[in-house]
Amino acid sequence: MNLWNETKSVPVSREMVWAAYKKVKANKGSGGVDQISMEEFDADRSKHLYKLWNRMASGSYFPPSVKEVDISKKDGGTRKLGIPTIADRIGQMVIKDYLFLGYSFQPRTTKSKRTGKLFLGYDCAISISSKKRIADKMEELNIVGLTFKSIVGVAQFLNPYIRGWVNYYGKFRKYEMNSIFQLLRKRLVRWARRRYKRYKTSVNRAYKWLETVRKQFPALFYHWQIGLSN
Repeated sequence: MNLWNETKSVPVSREMVWAAYKKVKANKGSGGVDQISMEEFDADRSKHLYKLWNRMASGSYFPPSVKEVDISKKDGGTRKLGIPTIADRIGQMVIKDYLFLGYSFQPRTTKSKRTGKLFLGYDCAISISSKKRIADKMEELNIVGLTFKSIVGVAQFLNPYIRGWVNYYGKFRKYEMNSIFQLLRKRLVRWARRRYKRYKTSVNRAYKWLETVRKQFPALFYHWQIGLSN
């Protein structure tokens, strides 16, 4: 199937959208507030899938409202059920695939490349669970207890890990990784306080020392090199 060949800022490929569409179609289900059934969607499938892909890949995708229907309960009452549109169900399936890869789609303020104006859309960035995995890895590495005689040894030890994290999770909205490097900064300060007697009684002095190191040697840690200095 030949759909689209445009290059977009968010890596939602035509294959991902097509695979998500096939899963949604297999699950069946009715249409949403746009009153487009699966049969009607299929009648103009290429148009609908292109529109969805174009919005998701440009960061301007935002889910439409759901159709509310009353569902009968065992006690005789009813409950509200929200039914998304066919296109939104496909979009949600694409998002599930991104969660598997370590990314997530979240509402984020995005600048339009065409107009330069800000708008609220769904965009891709490192997921919360991926941040937690990196934090767990830092704990496993025991940064505070590293026995290197200087910060240079610490940097040489950590840089392969940092480079891997940034190169994989920092492809989109790299600044979303700042919280990770804030955590690393705290651990480096704790390492310094344990390594150097003059900083054991002063957290502020340890932070100032690390900031001085960053300014004098901006290429020491990989994330410093690319502007993630927290």
